[in-house]
Amino acid sequence: MIHNSPPSRLRAAVEADLSPVTPLGPAWRRSALVLPGGLLLMAGIHLAFGLRFDADQIGSAALWGLSALQIAAGLLVLGGALRESVPGDSLPRSALLAAFGGLGLWMFAVTWLTWLRSPTEVPAGSESLYRAWCMVWPLGLSLPLIALGIYLARQAFALRPYLVGALIGAGSGAIVDAGWRTYCEVSAPGHVLEAHATALVAATVAGALAGALFARRD
Repeated sequence: MIHNSPPSRLRAAVEADLSPVTPLGPAWRRSALVLPGGLLLMAGIHLAFGLRFDADQIGSAALWGLSALQIAAGLLVLGGALRESVPGDSLPRSALLAAFGGLGLWMFAVTWLTWLRSPTEVPAGSESLYRAWCMVWPLGLSLPLIALGIYLARQAFALRPYLVGALIGAGSGAIVDAGWRTYCEVSAPGHVLEAHATALVAATVAGALAGALFARRD
């Protein structure tokens, strides 16, 4: 068997380009870096807008407990995105379906449970205002978390950057919604699924676009 050595000029160029790199930490550890940002946003929501008036009727477990679980779910999806950003460690299709479908089913379940405990409606004549308020603000608050997630993903080399971005957007949107639902006093499923879920979908799309736009190519 004949072994051909690379040309000396090519070998010298490769050796000159070699430099030590810092190994990436586990995906769960890197996704945890988003948690302080999510908690800061939740605190900001309460400082700026306050707490929903029916918090006592809903109860601490259904309000704060479910929001905490939703934050954990968002971080889990973000962890999946950071794992997907590493070549050779792509998520299987079943995991992707579980990530996107699970967030949708979770939002539906939380909405229904909150409605059962405190059935509040949008004030008559304010439907458009409430819809816009609960779409624009959560989407805007998701953008800093999306930017942080994209920055963490760029430390790797995503082969499917749009998918990584979509997961980052969905996880970020879920984290923000976990805080927003403790402020928005409307629990009517029509409002939540129309406005809040739309904001989550928009965050997912924004993440996918950001992932494709800022994909690491160097």
